[in-house]
Amino acid sequence: MLIPCAGFSQTDLTTGKTVKVYLLSDIQTQLLSVNSGAGTTRHEFTSFIRPTVAYGWTDKKNRTHELELTELSFTKDREANTSGGSAPFYAGTIYRIRTAIRYEYRIYLLKNKECKLNPSVGIGVMGYHLRDDYKPEVSNIYRYRNNSTGILVHIIPRLQYKLSSHVYADLNFPVGITNLIREGNRIYNPALKAKEQTFSTFSLTTLPEYFCVRLGAGILL
Repeated sequence: MLIPCAGFSQTDLTTGKTVKVYLLSDIQTQLLSVNSGAGTTRHEFTSFIRPTVAYGWTDKKNRTHELELTELSFTKDREANTSGGSAPFYAGTIYRIRTAIRYEYRIYLLKNKECKLNPSVGIGVMGYHLRDDYKPEVSNIYRYRNNSTGILVHIIPRLQYKLSSHVYADLNFPVGITNLIREGNRIYNPALKAKEQTFSTFSLTTLPEYFCVRLGAGILL
């Protein structure tokens, strides 16, 4: 493979501090317990072209780190199903909260300051929290709340291309390795005691179904 090496030698992609904006698209699949606690259901979370921000730095031992605010969202969705009748059979509002922060340790495969194209590989740890609070509008459905908190570990192949002395493009592909998740659910059923309305589970998945594509632009400070 030929690596283009020319110009822009006054700054180095492998050292210093950077500020970066990504356009992120990702797919994550999880098996989560259903409200009754009796089984599992497949949840797939997909997002397209979501902007994120990241800050990178190099420590005194010349090791490269990056911290990214991967997700911070609050949504409100109303669902209704009349099943062909005039009155709703199923109706309610779901309040969703999504938060995620990623830390990455990166190893550059080239240390040549003259190179415009620089490949690297990183190990990332992403902590995340998902919360769904469903409030029904009909009496035949109980209110429920799902909370999922986890740590996703992934490997991140990356290519960076220097566009000028202080601006570069960044393309990377985080792939999931392990996912540790704690799920806590509560169903507000007045026929049950308070402790019977809640339950929680822990699970550890190897090679989880998580794939992400990030295209970003960075500024060398």
